[in-house]
Amino acid sequence: MNEKENDVILKLNGIVDKLLSGNRKIDLDVGEPNGVENKDLTSLADKVVHLGEQYRDSYDFIMNLSSGKLYTEAPRMNAFAGPFKQLHSELRHLTWQIQEIADGDYDQRVSFSGDFADAINKMITALRERQVLMERIRENENLFRSIFSTSPDGIVLCDLNHCIVRASNAAYRMLQITKEISKNTNFSDLIHPEDKENYKRFLADLSIDGKTTVFAELRIVLSSGTSFWSEQNASLLLDSIGKPKGYIIIIRDISERKAAEAQLLQYTDELDESNRTKDKLFSIIAHDLKSPFNALLGFGNMLVRETDKEEPDIERVKKFSKLIHESTTKSYDLLINLLDWSLLQSDRIVIKPELLNRSDIIT
Repeated sequence: MNEKENDVILKLNGIVDKLLSGNRKIDLDVGEPNGVENKDLTSLADKVVHLGEQYRDSYDFIMNLSSGKLYTEAPRMNAFAGPFKQLHSELRHLTWQIQEIADGDYDQRVSFSGDFADAINKMITALRERQVLMERIRENENLFRSIFSTSPDGIVLCDLNHCIVRASNAAYRMLQITKEISKNTNFSDLIHPEDKENYKRFLADLSIDGKTTVFAELRIVLSSGTSFWSEQNASLLLDSIGKPKGYIIIIRDISERKAAEAQLLQYTDELDESNRTKDKLFSIIAHDLKSPFNALLGFGNMLVRETDKEEPDIERVKKFSKLIHESTTKSYDLLINLLDWSLLQSDRIVIKPELLNRSDIIT
């Protein structure tokens, strides 16, 4: 073995030692094949150099994978990189799946391997449930906004200190305030002074009795100084842990209904008074008209018996006739007075003023 061949063997041993030590930088230069007569040694040198090249390419490929460069080119025809090529393919597919998940595709199912895949699939399930929950929240928000903006009743949201946080368009119109004014408005200040205590009890029932909704009819005072009757329904607003954070109050203007109730009450009182007047009238008629008619019947009967005689007493006939006339006149006057009184009680007397001379009347 000549000196050239010994040098090649030493360099080959050095390459193998570096391969075994896991060194990244390996010098694969074994010199020119000239002077090497041993064909086996030349073949061995070619194989070791080729092995070193595969090792170096695999090392670089693995280092790129470990640093996250998943789109690096995998070395071809390399036995060392074979297992890592499969990992490379799965990682690229996993990256694609994660990107799809990030874009909202929660139907992905990761089959990478082991605990890592289980963790990602649990995350996908949680994200899918969150997506469903968010969709429901958005639907409820849209529904709330629709009700809030279109409801003919006023809707007011207050904090626990009764300060207005938000109000519907109908509430702004009803309370005659603007969004800017409402930020500094305490809803309790709008309640009529005579209804303040009822308002306090009204909301206190929510926390004391544990009721979910309370109801009250309260007057609201406007900035113009006028007021109107309102029907108010209130519920507690709760935070995410179920702790009260304010009130939601729905307001309905019932001024017309209250006016109708007052009118109905007035009509009821008038009807009761009319019935009492009628009963009184009937009582008077039954009592005061009965006596004159008894007299009329009595004198009439006596007059008939007198005229049935062959020689009636003219004086008696005149007397009975006069008594009958007087009784009839009094009964008629009484009847007219009763009719006038009934008209007066039922407010049906027509007033006709006329000028009178007091001097003539007094004289």
